[in-house]
Amino acid sequence: AEYMGIISSTSFMETSQHFLVTGANGTIGRALIPELEKKYGAKNIIATDVVVPSKLFNCQFYQMDIREVKALEALVIKHKITVLVHLASILMDKCETDPELGREINIRVLENIFALSVKHKCKLFIPSSNFVYQGSYCQQTAPEDCFRSPMSLYGISKVYGEMLGNYYNMTVGLDYRCLRYPAVIPNYYVNNEIFVNEMLFKAWEEKKYCSLLSSDIKICAIHIDDCVKATIQLIEADNAKLTRRVYNLSGVTVTPKEMADEMKKYIPDFVCSYSSTLDYLGKSHPCVLSESSNKDWGWAFSQTVPELVAKMISHLKGESAKKNQNHLSHYVQS
Repeated sequence: AEYMGIISSTSFMETSQHFLVTGANGTIGRALIPELEKKYGAKNIIATDVVVPSKLFNCQFYQMDIREVKALEALVIKHKITVLVHLASILMDKCETDPELGREINIRVLENIFALSVKHKCKLFIPSSNFVYQGSYCQQTAPEDCFRSPMSLYGISKVYGEMLGNYYNMTVGLDYRCLRYPAVIPNYYVNNEIFVNEMLFKAWEEKKYCSLLSSDIKICAIHIDDCVKATIQLIEADNAKLTRRVYNLSGVTVTPKEMADEMKKYIPDFVCSYSSTLDYLGKSHPCVLSESSNKDWGWAFSQTVPELVAKMISHLKGESAKKNQNHLSHYVQS
């Protein structure tokens, strides 16, 4: 494992918690780690990934292959880790095109993470996904205990992780916590089947977009800021008050047409067209119901589609202003 990074001098609340975050360079990790640094201090956060981030965190970062279980355990021991946040995962598309890699990372490595957490008595957080409900009998909405019958290796690995977590919690008392994320909307462009993010950037830059979902297909999505907030809130929740180990994380339910109509309020000449190419995918993902999170750990979420779009547009305006300012500074200096 190769170390790189700096220790921030940012003030923080003294804590006995020491975090290890795997998959730090992913969508969740890039947003979660800065928030953990602010709250617990960069010196109490250790980040790892096989890929070096383009922008280093303030905390210590180790470039390493998550399959190097001895190296990972050495970090747990060296830094006296008390909370392990396991984000490293092969996403659905890659799982299907390279199933051996998917099994190795999402199943075998997962088993190693559980073993390390049990051995060193770490609190363990691992996200799951609403892909666990793909193809389930809950066609419209999915309560937390809905029958799960995923049709993809990715979804199967997530169900396996949930079951392992429940097993280790019941048998050896492992403090395992899990959130089933809906579609997560980052603050940067992502080219995938989740139209919410891609539509925004295409509308902003090109004034047009073709949705691969029909206009009335609903998906459940959540902005990265809210996803991170919920994650930290569950990690910090009183263990004695948790009535379950796996929670649904509900978000905004939105269709491509609803999203497009709202964006036209900010970008009047935006034109959106629709196809049914990925309707099978949208129809197989019910909107999750987060039934226990408010009662158990105080999570409250009531964002509307207009609020979500306003938040995303505000971020884009801020980024555009920064680019213009940087360009002007370069021009003046030249």
